[in-house]
Amino acid sequence: MPDATLQDQIDEIIENAINETQLVGASVGVMRQNEVIFTRGYGYADLNKKAEATEHTVYRIGSITKQFTALAIMILVEQDKVNLNDIMLDYLPNYPQRDHKVTIDQLLNHTSGIKSYTDIEKFWEISERDLSRQEIVDLFSSEPVEFFPGDNFQYNNSGYYLLGLIIENVSGMSYTDFLKANVWQPLEMFDTHYLGKIKNVKNIATGYDHKDNEFVGARPLGMDNPFSGGSLGSSILDLLKWQTALNENQLISRQSYNKMIEPGLLRNGKQTTYGYGFFMSNLNGHRKIEHGGTINGFRAQLSAYPDDGLTLTVLCNLNSAPQAQLESQISRLMLGIPETQVKEIHLSEAELQLYTGTYKWCSTIAPDPFPVLLSDSKLSIGTRPLSAIGNHTFVFSNDPYYTVTFTVKDGKSISFRAEREGQITDALRVEDTRSQQ
Repeated sequence: MPDATLQDQIDEIIENAINETQLVGASVGVMRQNEVIFTRGYGYADLNKKAEATEHTVYRIGSITKQFTALAIMILVEQDKVNLNDIMLDYLPNYPQRDHKVTIDQLLNHTSGIKSYTDIEKFWEISERDLSRQEIVDLFSSEPVEFFPGDNFQYNNSGYYLLGLIIENVSGMSYTDFLKANVWQPLEMFDTHYLGKIKNVKNIATGYDHKDNEFVGARPLGMDNPFSGGSLGSSILDLLKWQTALNENQLISRQSYNKMIEPGLLRNGKQTTYGYGFFMSNLNGHRKIEHGGTINGFRAQLSAYPDDGLTLTVLCNLNSAPQAQLESQISRLMLGIPETQVKEIHLSEAELQLYTGTYKWCSTIAPDPFPVLLSDSKLSIGTRPLSAIGNHTFVFSNDPYYTVTFTVKDGKSISFRAEREGQITDALRVEDTRSQQ
């Protein structure tokens, strides 16, 4: 275990976030050289039941599911049942978009150009009920493609949905049964479940939103809809077992795992920051392989620092939880990286007004618009305050590594780009609320 001082520091980081209403509950796991050295739950897994979060609490992990899907494909590749360079249509002959020749590789690394169904407004109008596989496929396959395969990188839940269908078609097993047989049972991951069909999961957390200064139940979602892109639930203990298995080549060869953590390559020769189910980034020069998860009422983060033998996972049951910030803060503590100092500049209320409005993320499984507000001479995104550092750029006041840069046109912002550790997310203004201030 970490020494008492280190434990106290981790406790302080999470408890401060709880006290600032940034969390309802959270579970944190730390592993060094494949040895678990810290696991702890904080706050509540369920407020109504007063059930405390623990190391066994099961959270929806959202897009961390994609790692499991990618590994399932690599198992089939090693069994010579799938070829990464094959056209998707070879495995899904009934897919209606016949003229869009996408490879398995391009589905895995988000360069397919297929429209992500979570970016389609109609999906969110009907997302509370479990939709059939055909309903989901019809939803996005009828949309125009975004770009020619391999021309660009665009994070895409449709691609991973199709990979789940390929796993089922090729293996002759359900997605769930394939993972049970090939991953969860061999690794004794007893806290990991496909949440699309089963009910009454032991130790499962309830998801929340933070609205009007109180915690409310998260927006419902048919949990079969994310499928192989986001329908899994797991605990910190199981995710540490998972990362250990990857590190030690327990499920696939080192060559296959290296392929999964290799940056994608566009047709113009440029590399992306995504492999097969993994983002590649760095924390102050420390190589980082990671994925986050955002799904109604939950935030999840799993990060490995392979050169340092360090793995961190943070699971939270609040839609606005700063899980990536908390993971990085604890990782900096573990790696001995000093905190950065921000030189904040003063902007008048008139200058800050041009950034206010309602925005929407361009590509995410969190569809709801959110406000950029001005209150007491402080700009904030939702409930998270920003500090100005110049040139239309801000950092989150409690996370100086997370920058937000606005694009301003004709006297008001039209979009902003959020960047953290090399990962970029764009948001567009959908409503101007300055007149309502």
